[in-house]
Amino acid sequence: MRPALLALLILAAACGKSQQERAHDRIRATCLGLQAAGATVRDADSAFAGAYRMLWACSFPAQPDLAACDPAALFCKRTWWWFATDAALCGPFGCWFACEVWSPEKAAEPRVSDQPVCGARFFDETCPIGLPVPCS
Repeated sequence: MRPALLALLILAAACGKSQQERAHDRIRATCLGLQAAGATVRDADSAFAGAYRMLWACSFPAQPDLAACDPAALFCKRTWWWFATDAALCGPFGCWFACEVWSPEKAAEPRVSDQPVCGARFFDETCPIGLPVPCS
C-alpha cells in the first residue's frame, strides 16, 4: 500500500502548474492590477525586471479602449515581453506574452517615470499565425 500512496503523491505533484505557467499567471495578474493599485511606470518597470522592453512609443491620443486615460493628453505606451518554452503553456514551439502599459507624459519620450499607469493590457500569443493578441 505504501508504494501506491507514494505513486499517487508523485502523480499529484506532477499535475500542478509548471514554473512558466505560474510566472505567466503572476505576470498577467500583476499587469491587469497595475492601474487599480495606483502604480507608476517605475513600479511596472520594477515589477517586470528581466523582461524584454520593446515597442516603447508615445502617441496622441491614447488608445480609445483605455477609458481611464484622458484622450486629450499625450500618452506613452510601454510593452514588456516574455518568451516561454513550456509545452503545457505554449505548445511545442514556445510562445510570447506581454504587458502593455499606458501613462500620460509631458514629453514625447517613453522613459521610466513616476507617472501613473492609466491603462494596462495583457497580451497572450493565441492566434495561429503567432502574433500576441489581447486577452479577453
